[in-house]
Amino acid sequence: MLGRRHVVAPPMAGSKEDAETVSTFFQDMRRRGLGDPLLVVSDGAAGIIKAIETCFPRSARQRCPAHRLRNLVAKTPEDLWPEFKARVSAVYQAPSRAIGRELAAGVVADYQTELPTATACFMDDFEACIAHPECPSPIAVPSVPPTCWSACLSRNAGSDLERRQMRAVREELDHEYQAHNGLNPTASADAAPIQLSSTSRT
Repeated sequence: MLGRRHVVAPPMAGSKEDAETVSTFFQDMRRRGLGDPLLVVSDGAAGIIKAIETCFPRSARQRCPAHRLRNLVAKTPEDLWPEFKARVSAVYQAPSRAIGRELAAGVVADYQTELPTATACFMDDFEACIAHPECPSPIAVPSVPPTCWSACLSRNAGSDLERRQMRAVREELDHEYQAHNGLNPTASADAAPIQLSSTSRT
């Protein structure tokens, strides 16, 4: 189990990607024991995004970078694509969200006039495109198979550092969930503060 990804449910062959269908799929996984993943990865289908936010409100949502790059290449002239792709990929592979935001600001400044449609696409749902750096490095892989429509990433941490990192991320996600829903976020009485480096959420 340690250090390996596992398929927790078969794909829904031939089914629709509307919120009701995908929510039913996720709820079935929950009934069979799936907890809240640290990170849930999907493409930009509105129904899938709504189902993720409804069924996994305490999880971080990551837009699949492979899908986003396919969106961008269709909106970028062929001669400009290699340079634009390199700039965008650097954003998605940034070691922290703060650095990703800084690099993204540079992309917008340099290309919004020349490539307005591509730049708008790049910034659409941007925070979800850079969700992965907050997760421990074994999980934070900034590429997803282009055939995926949705993937829930969860794993058992093998080392003490990984366990500490995952606990810190989970506590931050819980805190954000409570704050977003007007609850009173309270720190666990026995939980010591945990300092992370580039994987901290910013």
